[in-house]
Amino acid sequence: MKALQVQINPHFLYNTLQTMGSIASLRNAPEIKAMCKSLSNMFRYSIKMRDEWVPVKEELTHVRNYLIIINKRYGDILRTRIVVEGAANRCLMPKLIFQPIVENCIEHGLTPSGRPNKLLKLKVHADHDSGLLMVHIMDNGVGMASAKVEKLNGDLAASFFHSTLRKDDSIGLLNVQTRIRMLCGPEYGLSVASKVGSGTVVTIRLPLRGEERDV
Repeated sequence: MKALQVQINPHFLYNTLQTMGSIASLRNAPEIKAMCKSLSNMFRYSIKMRDEWVPVKEELTHVRNYLIIINKRYGDILRTRIVVEGAANRCLMPKLIFQPIVENCIEHGLTPSGRPNKLLKLKVHADHDSGLLMVHIMDNGVGMASAKVEKLNGDLAASFFHSTLRKDDSIGLLNVQTRIRMLCGPEYGLSVASKVGSGTVVTIRLPLRGEERDV
């Protein structure tokens, strides 16, 4: 019964969002229509769990849908830059990695900062020499003290070996780290650098897979 409920409820929500978007279009409410469309796209992407590895471009589309909703929520106060070097778009990566980190940057770094010019940058680079897909997600938010950064990196380093994943980390950095290491191995994953008042950089190391390099 629970398995059937899991199957039914997501599709019900997805179909409801599509209906809401259609009503918004008929009522001439373009902003609501755009939010419904972006959220339904995100939801459809999230519930399609057949493939654990997806092209980078699909992950970026998922993030862009999320950012459309966030900018409507905060009134377009957030500037974003997404930079993909070379053919990294075609590389494969574990699914649902970028959006939780971007959300973390916005909620815990940019929103509390009070800056008039909030900037989020996501950069993807395929490093053939090292065989790595490197991702940097940067913000100019409040930043973190060195002691907090050290503890966070320690928790991230231990996440594969110890049960550090708590209930409230379901969409957090430790969850992402654990999933990356389960799929890719303990040598891959997240690290964090930050400075109070300047912002935070989350670096993601992934194996280079896809058209760029043989598995």
